[in-house]
Amino acid sequence: MEVLLRPLFVTVLLTAFSLSASASGTSEIAAAIDKAAQAAIAAGESPGLQVAVFKKGAPVLVKGYGVASLELNVPVDNDSVFRIGSVTKQFTAAALLKLQEEGKLSIRDKLSKYYPQYPRAADITLAQMLHHTSGLHSYTDERI
Repeated sequence: MEVLLRPLFVTVLLTAFSLSASASGTSEIAAAIDKAAQAAIAAGESPGLQVAVFKKGAPVLVKGYGVASLELNVPVDNDSVFRIGSVTKQFTAAALLKLQEEGKLSIRDKLSKYYPQYPRAADITLAQMLHHTSGLHSYTDERI
């Protein structure tokens, strides 16, 4: 599923970034992203997706497309939940590096600074989390 979503995700993301970098107004951005998302669904790139684009903290487009469940034919809406797996890793890394650039954190910080109750958090740095060298095999596994 993750592999199938990449072309769609990249298409919508590039549309959003290219339009936000231009002088386009929010209605033009929303229309272009809406068109790209509808085209992706029509082309069969994904059975369904949710788009949420914000500009300066205000929603530009928040909309569901297609179906969240092929079996039940449930449409995607603003309450749909998707298992996105590893898709968010690069965004988490970019956000952390941006926060470090702004002086709000350091990737050398211990995880315990932000999550003191997390098991072994005092032994793990944010950099280790980013590099997947923290020794944590699964955050959802209760055997940590």
